[in-house]
Amino acid sequence: MKRALPIALALLGTLAARPARAADLPDPTHPVTYSTPSPDGKLLFVMLAPPSDDPAKNPDNTDEGKALRKKYPTSGLYRNDGSTTPLWTADWYAYGVYPADDGVHLVREDSPARMLSSFVAKRLPEETVRKQLDGPALSFVADGKVLKTYTVRELVAKPDELPNSVTHVLWMAGGMVTRDGKRFVLLTQDAQQIVFDLATGDIVSRKAAGLGNVQVWVARGLMAFVALFLAAAFARWLYFARKGTAGV
Repeated sequence: MKRALPIALALLGTLAARPARAADLPDPTHPVTYSTPSPDGKLLFVMLAPPSDDPAKNPDNTDEGKALRKKYPTSGLYRNDGSTTPLWTADWYAYGVYPADDGVHLVREDSPARMLSSFVAKRLPEETVRKQLDGPALSFVADGKVLKTYTVRELVAKPDELPNSVTHVLWMAGGMVTRDGKRFVLLTQDAQQIVFDLATGDIVSRKAAGLGNVQVWVARGLMAFVALFLAAAFARWLYFARKGTAGV
């Protein structure tokens, strides 16, 4: 128990000192080269990020990025069989994509607002928040061409309650293409579930659901556990300290 209290205090100090974005995670606010398979694995969307003049923001700084850049001639959708001839190409960049099995439709994330944050930061300046809420959030694409784009404000119900990272308003909690390939289900950070028609991008339904970013809730639960552990350790230490004084 004598060792437990200092260890718990050190752990709490480490958690409190951690930045809003975990240091061991790649910075999701600048473009990187990546690939994403379709749900059935038969197709592969390849995103070749534009080059950067900043060496620290090299989009191909991973083994995967280097391999993709070397193999594929352009961003676009490919058959996931080693083929390097695209079914269609993309002249835009997306921070995340959800390709459908039909080889036509795809949903793209237009902002880095679903970053892997273990902790949230203080609210960003109001001007920054307003600009990001009015900026593009999600787009529906067919054969590489944009059908419809939604702003963050159009997708969330409680913009003032959205968590903030050190650079962005975190509006997206997750998304997936349904098994039949006809719908896209979006979960927002303010616990909204929105279902879209994948072919048109139109909203089919919207309802309250979920808890938002699971990682944020896990982090909060960890903090609560540490606080409870500290309280128990202090109570035990105080009990034995008083008992020792009484014995004297």
